[in-house]
Amino acid sequence: MTDTGTAIRDEDRRGNELTEYDPTSTQLLGEQGRTRITGTVVAKIAGHAAREVPGVWAIGDVPPEPTGAPRGAVRAEEPGVVVEVDEQETIVDLEIVTWYGESIVDVSDAVRQHVIDRVREMTGLTVSEVNITVDDVHVNGADVDVDVTDAA
Repeated sequence: MTDTGTAIRDEDRRGNELTEYDPTSTQLLGEQGRTRITGTVVAKIAGHAAREVPGVWAIGDVPPEPTGAPRGAVRAEEPGVVVEVDEQETIVDLEIVTWYGESIVDVSDAVRQHVIDRVREMTGLTVSEVNITVDDVHVNGADVDVDVTDAA
């Protein structure tokens, strides 16, 4: 994907036209100024939101390539999270590990909705997709080695 970044046309206080280019953020323009939100911020919000959902044990590794990014989007990564951000919307790709016994479908649906809500609430961006890869299932106590010879 070609990174076109975000071009914003504005005027300085004297009325001279300015063009600012920032390939790592999206910008919200208001009457009293501009707010820049980097893709890294969106990725952190998405990662924390996913961790807040019951049934998520951990966030996994970053998927190799995001799927279906909007044209001109900026790619940002957080461990287990890749986001594509353009001026108005974002696509989030997550890799998660669920608890054994939890419904993967229910956990994925809850993660998807919670990420959409949190990103929208905190940034004003529309989340057009949340793509989830379930990388593993955590079994409580499975990582503990037990020496059965001592049990006798």
